Amino acid sequence: MAAVLASAAHGHNENRTFDLLRALGHGRLTIDPDARNTVDKALVDGHYYSGGAPGLAFFLLPAFVVLERIFSGDVLVYLLTFLGAGVPLALGALGVRRAAAAAGAERPELVALAHALGTIALPFATRLYAHSIVVCLVAWSLALVLERKRLPLAGLLAAAAVACDYNVGLVAAALLGLAVARERGKAALFATGALGPAVLLGIYHTACFGAPWRTPYDFHADQQTRKIIEASYGFTWPSPRIFLELLVGTRRGLLFTQPVALAGLVGLALAARDKTKAFALGVAIVVLLSNAARTRDWHAGASFGARYTAAALPFLALGYATVLERLGRASLAVLVPSVAVALLGATADWGYDVITSADAAWIQGPRVGLAAVLCGNAPLATAVVSLVALGLLLPGVALILHRKDASTLGALALAGVLACLPGTLHLFFQGPDRVDERIALSRKAQFRRAVAAAANLHEAQEFVAQVWPTGDMELRRLAAKRVLDFDPEDETALEILGERKPPKTPKPPK
Repeated sequence: MAAVLASAAHGHNENRTFDLLRALGHGRLTIDPDARNTVDKALVDGHYYSGGAPGLAFFLLPAFVVLERIFSGDVLVYLLTFLGAGVPLALGALGVRRAAAAAGAERPELVALAHALGTIALPFATRLYAHSIVVCLVAWSLALVLERKRLPLAGLLAAAAVACDYNVGLVAAALLGLAVARERGKAALFATGALGPAVLLGIYHTACFGAPWRTPYDFHADQQTRKIIEASYGFTWPSPRIFLELLVGTRRGLLFTQPVALAGLVGLALAARDKTKAFALGVAIVVLLSNAARTRDWHAGASFGARYTAAALPFLALGYATVLERLGRASLAVLVPSVAVALLGATADWGYDVITSADAAWIQGPRVGLAAVLCGNAPLATAVVSLVALGLLLPGVALILHRKDASTLGALALAGVLACLPGTLHLFFQGPDRVDERIALSRKAQFRRAVAAAANLHEAQEFVAQVWPTGDMELRRLAAKRVLDFDPEDETALEILGERKPPKTPKPPK
């Protein structure tokens, strides 16, 4: 499934990994030749470096060295995405199964399927973000600690996850605490295993940024990101509004992006008498609170779901068995929407909220990643291939997981076809130009929703910065008016609206 859905995307987040891979493959650490393709970069002494944790690039380096000699362009990107995100999805599901079994789940395979097919683990397995491999590493580390086995390996996996995403440090510390609680005499083995990745990460930081404790974010080249870093790395007290949004909001909320994950949170609360479930509940809530404390960038830009909480997914999975068992047959009311929304995230554009992704899927149809690679810039051909692929994919997955009767497989195939049919018909009858116009209108609508939802001056000013390069005066004025709602004297906003002339530049003295 991940092989079909994997996308050869070239966003800022993906490019920072590609750039570091190319640099490492050619024996250097600087990404100077490719730095223009991403804003996610650090600037040190006139040289650019990758702007995030380097772990994923180091994981993929052996494969990159081999594949680069054979493939290029989107095919190379697609293969790296499959290896760096798709394969970890499958391995992570196995880790979740092991963890669920160790926590006492009667049907750990159902827990693993709910995790892999019904959460944001699926959308992030289609793009070269670090979240897929992070979830995989955390799941296996959790499973090993719960099984009281191979604690050095558990520590190594947890530390490797931190090397892929610095945000996972909180979860890694929680895993160490769990190891201490369960195997007090052997917990040092966990810490010993973590030393290897920690030392390697420190060496990388020293080579690029001058000290083991300095990260690329301390030297970030993007002005907006630098302002966030200067303000305590963007962290403050958790915002109740953001916490509520992370639970039930249409923008990043569990309810609308991964309902089964919200059910898992409820399941952990219901089973909190069990020490393991209580611990998992505590970790999940702390991760959500830490996301809610990032008041300036809690939404993580263009994302599907709350990606800063992805490392909590293996812990939330420990609650699935409890809640699904209590729901019985009614559990389908949770699982079916979860899988449908996860597929939407895996095949549609990401933007401000779930509505944006649904609009894109309706207007141009779901986009299977492999179809885009095969068809290039032919939108109608891409739509047709995606239609056929999803029509075969859904019943194919059902056959692999469990034998089903012909009527069920036919219904799944029909569901895949119907999902793609509107977009295919739009392209066929209206043409790509008209579809592009409708997508542009949809993006304007999402921007209006975003501006209206701005909760403070900083968020409103960010929207001004985002829309400025587009040259769209209507959106500029809309964002400027929202800024004035918070600060009626904001000079930039007043200049945009023409209510205050910019100061004249004084003439230089003769």
